Amino acid sequence: MRWECEKINDPYCEDMPTSIVRIYAPGGFVVAADGREYDPKTGATIRDNFRKIFTVDQRGRRLTYALSGTNKLALCGGSTKADLDLLLFTRGSVEGLTASRRTSLLAYAKALSNDFQKLPEYEQDDEPTVIYLDGYYNTRPERAKITIIHNSKTQANAITEELEPGHFNACGSEKIFNALKFDSDERIAKYRSPSWKVDYRDRTLSDAIALAQSYIGAQCDDEVRAMDKKWFTAIGGYGHLCILKEAGQFEWMFRDLATQKWAAFQPTGSTVP
Repeated sequence: MRWECEKINDPYCEDMPTSIVRIYAPGGFVVAADGREYDPKTGATIRDNFRKIFTVDQRGRRLTYALSGTNKLALCGGSTKADLDLLLFTRGSVEGLTASRRTSLLAYAKALSNDFQKLPEYEQDDEPTVIYLDGYYNTRPERAKITIIHNSKTQANAITEELEPGHFNACGSEKIFNALKFDSDERIAKYRSPSWKVDYRDRTLSDAIALAQSYIGAQCDDEVRAMDKKWFTAIGGYGHLCILKEAGQFEWMFRDLATQKWAAFQPTGSTVP
């Protein structure tokens, strides 16, 4: 069977109001994200400790999934409306597939995407929801993406993505991303890791962690984010990072806003740390 597969360049950053980076290297996956939840209509910050990375620990599946874009939808229902939490909806869909025996990550992603056709009636939203899946499926390292367009005509779309060891695949502020690679601006200097100069084919898991910390740290730094007025209020907060090792262990770190240092933590809910 031929799978639809989205190819990427290295390093790659899609300009959008959520900062997420995903790197696969020999020995494991590294996925990191910012921690800001904001209201796109008003630009107001809702919270800075919003967790965007979660895990799947099921038979034959050790995965992370990260969400960007719309995370709440206004339900239709006359004069009374309530928000539908897509994070909780996704978590319920993941739990509902615990006993599923899908043969590949793509088949699993398609099963998840099918659940989004069962949403109750809601108001259309301009910003899609994207779910990024990374990890080991029946011991095979794989990567997939689900895109949900919030209108009444477009179905959720699940595809596999190219998985080349060392590739840096991200979304967030493209201006900050480019500054990390090329700029001499002193505001970004402390985030320039030597790992940026390592060819992607030679990157180790340690390089992947360093790059993720560099990228998310810069994206969450108020002074650095002043470079990009477009996404200044949308991105920020507590950066957090998950390492999924080849043997199946999950390790977590978060970036402390006060000290700007990374430290270990164990997530227990929907917040960071």
